[in-house]
Amino acid sequence: TGQLAGDEGATRIEARRLRVAGMLLARAEFEGQGRLDAHRGSLVVRTEPAQPGDPAPLIEVLRAELRGGLSETRRWVGRIESLTTTGRTPLELRAPAALELEADRVRLDGAALNTLGGLVEIARLERRTDTLATEGRFTGVALAAIVSLAGREPPGWSTDMRLGGRWEIATGASLAARLTVARESGDVSFGRSGPAELSRRARLGVVRLEAQALVEGNRLSVQAQVAGDPIG
Repeated sequence: TGQLAGDEGATRIEARRLRVAGMLLARAEFEGQGRLDAHRGSLVVRTEPAQPGDPAPLIEVLRAELRGGLSETRRWVGRIESLTTTGRTPLELRAPAALELEADRVRLDGAALNTLGGLVEIARLERRTDTLATEGRFTGVALAAIVSLAGREPPGWSTDMRLGGRWEIATGASLAARLTVARESGDVSFGRSGPAELSRRARLGVVRLEAQALVEGNRLSVQAQVAGDPIG
């Protein structure tokens, strides 16, 4: 459900329980200045799990400043001037990025995001109700942030490792994907922390880590190379 009001000076759009490209938006609010076909304004989106019992969304609240216009076919074309989110994956947009929105389609181009302790650059992301196509690169991403997000942190471990890589993903009737990941810096250690006399930690001594995962025709292949100093 929703409501729309607009004139030459002000525009306000509010929607509740709106599905956009397969995602459930609990509430979306837009307030702006200008005409419906050429305006600038603020967007606040709050999400919720798509189904009862699903885990909390990675992004719970999104706030953005937008510039663009709404066509007669309810297609919005413009750009994101700024963006921040809260939730399990906080992020911040570093520079304006191109955006298109329709009821069953979202397309984002050229978005550079500070997240997971590093930089993620989305060259292209297009999501429809049943498909997703995206490609981009990342650098300086913290391994600790990824593991914490997954909720499977090994007991007694710590890491300052940073990762970089690239991805290409296309879903539809089948999945096609390529992911490359490489260590940029840092290491991983395990053991017991505490006072110096009780602390016993062993580092893995990783100096090189490269991995590639490839999915073609729903078949997965993985290659990895690891090299390190003696454990100590």
